[in-house]
Amino acid sequence: MATSMYDVKRGRLSTGFPGRGRLTSLSSHPIWMALSYSLILGVGVSLAGCNMGPPDPELIAARFIDENADGAPQADESILLIFDRSLELEIPVKTGLRLLPQGSAGAYTIHPGTDPNTLRIELGAGNLDLTPAGVYGESSSRGPTGIQLNCAEVDRLLTSSGQPMRGNSSVVDLEPLPSEPPHLVDAEWIDRDGSVTVNEFDALLLTWDREVKTSPTLRRFGDTIPNDLIMLPVPDDRLDDRIRRSRVESSSGLSRHTSLVLGSRPQFSIQGEFERGKIRRFRGDPSGLAINGTAIRPHLALTDAQGVGVASLGVIDIRGECDPFQPAPDTFNLAGELAGHTATELPDGRVIVAGGWRDEERRSVFTDEIWMYEPSQGVWRGPWQLKKPRAWHTATYFPGFDEEPDTADDFILIVGGYSNRALEVCELIYPNQPPRDGEFGSSLVSTWLQPANNHPTPRYHHTAHALPGTSTIVIAGGLLSAGVLNGIVETIEVLYDETGSPMSAYKRQHAQLQVARIEHASVLVESEIGPLLFVYGGYGRGDLKSWQVEYERCEVLDRPELLQIDPSAPELKTTSWELATGTMIGIRRGLRIVTLAEEDHPWLVVGGTNLPPYKDNESIRSCREVYRIDLDLSGVTSVTERRPPQLRIVPAGELSASRSGIGVMRLEDGRVLILGGVRERERTRIAELYDPKAGTDGTIEPICRDLLSPRGAFPQGNFTVSRTYDEQFSNDRILIVGGTGPGEIGCEIFDASQ
Repeated sequence: MATSMYDVKRGRLSTGFPGRGRLTSLSSHPIWMALSYSLILGVGVSLAGCNMGPPDPELIAARFIDENADGAPQADESILLIFDRSLELEIPVKTGLRLLPQGSAGAYTIHPGTDPNTLRIELGAGNLDLTPAGVYGESSSRGPTGIQLNCAEVDRLLTSSGQPMRGNSSVVDLEPLPSEPPHLVDAEWIDRDGSVTVNEFDALLLTWDREVKTSPTLRRFGDTIPNDLIMLPVPDDRLDDRIRRSRVESSSGLSRHTSLVLGSRPQFSIQGEFERGKIRRFRGDPSGLAINGTAIRPHLALTDAQGVGVASLGVIDIRGECDPFQPAPDTFNLAGELAGHTATELPDGRVIVAGGWRDEERRSVFTDEIWMYEPSQGVWRGPWQLKKPRAWHTATYFPGFDEEPDTADDFILIVGGYSNRALEVCELIYPNQPPRDGEFGSSLVSTWLQPANNHPTPRYHHTAHALPGTSTIVIAGGLLSAGVLNGIVETIEVLYDETGSPMSAYKRQHAQLQVARIEHASVLVESEIGPLLFVYGGYGRGDLKSWQVEYERCEVLDRPELLQIDPSAPELKTTSWELATGTMIGIRRGLRIVTLAEEDHPWLVVGGTNLPPYKDNESIRSCREVYRIDLDLSGVTSVTERRPPQLRIVPAGELSASRSGIGVMRLEDGRVLILGGVRERERTRIAELYDPKAGTDGTIEPICRDLLSPRGAFPQGNFTVSRTYDEQFSNDRILIVGGTGPGEIGCEIFDASQ
């Protein structure tokens, strides 16, 4: 672009590094379509205005729009005047234009431009005399045309603050419309760390319709991406948080591809497709990308071989190759409609799915089916049969009398559940029995486990945990019947006969919870003073007079409890605790707690709702906040220690949406998979990951693709999430089963390596 001798203050039209620009709407007028299909104009030059006062916009460029492409001005063609700031022309006018030295625009009319920085001059019939090429004033002879605007003659021409513009503008060259810039045609996210989330050092690969290269100015800035080059129209989307900046990856010479290396804590979504016509956009919507440049004003951070900057024809979708969720084999009949079942991981990577219920024509049908997923073959085997149909039970793996995993005496202990009533009878599943005729691999055998003294108390919707190094579980909470909560915590030990075979179940200990509860979360902690059971949230009520609490008298809870479990003691003991830092998480039911690491006892509390069950049809209140809990046992040597255990509770991020009944699983790399759940009675497909290594307290990032099917059953008969792997390849995968509906994918597998 040439510079007029009358325009000494103007300099280059753009260095490509002004403040952030903005995306403007398109005009259907053919003139503006010839200029740019999407006008994105941000001018960063600060000059004096028509009256030479700082508040007034200044004319910085004039472009001839040759619609007939013959190089000669004709009636109905236009001149575009570009200013460095916004201005307003209230009505079209026919005066104020000066063509130097002696040019004529015929019977012209000055109109408001489609962009607030522009005016459009429509050429009329008459003596058209202008030369849209060269630099005005370089020769004393007749030559290129210069343009000046007498602001005082342009009626109702106002600054953005509403003040009338006065005086003459500077003289600028009348330039032909510049060469069409290279346009952005594709943007692809490259998952360089294989995390299936958008992270620092991942790349955005931009593709142009012709070759481009980095400009000298960009290289002087160390290839750091200018603030105004990339435009992301979805709120909160970003390439970095400006602590460690994104940059253009070094390349040699011209190329149709430009690789952008993402900076610290980037955020955008590749799933779905950016909706070009959508006005309201929200965090997490499919992301789009545009270049802050047009045919009128291309961005000069990247240029073609002739030095023309880059532009967009509009916003394009950010795509990416990422498919972490794959359908599992569909040989498990009606798996998608299953809820209230259990999925138990075996040491060799197999998963045993037992029991559950299905909703058949608004009637709950309880099942006695047992299915086994074989990861080495990628198949489901079964069904075998439980001794009793049941749902909302627990299933806990034990290595058997020899305490060696993957041997014939391994068993799964089934406790409680519901089948027309709350159950107290226990049974065992043996997953490693020799195969029967015609069967592949091991068979499954289910047997009753008879009580040695008393049956466990009937219950369902409870939690259960195995005590390490024993054949004992501790169970807490749940329902005694449809209208009564079970407030008892008890331990159940599996006794063996002289051959090492499980013989009976011995109800060894019990204690009364301070608060009877369901839809709670619990976690077992190994400590120097023995196992501790931590219980949080749920729906219930404290009643010291009875261990049976009426459902209708309950409320949503916080009220954490900590119980010491000493198998040698006659009773379980409630342990006092103190809140060391932070505030309590607040009332929640349908939440989840997952252990982050074995050391220091850190947990993650995720999901839930603070509405009672009878208000489930109301809009859910916000329970998006995720918390980290650390149990500090330093200096605690007994439950009578003067200084009790301390809880440290700190915020650890937010879910993309409040929901209860989610599925969680800690991955081998320490991240926590957070899936699905119910939001306002609707199942969701949301898939997120909590990364404890990102930032002080971690961060929650959306996975590049959602679940294949929405999952989450109401109120608590939800889907299951369990770990499986193939010993041959040693790849950690997550099996997701049930909690969806007819016609949906019943089982799917999360595999980050995909």
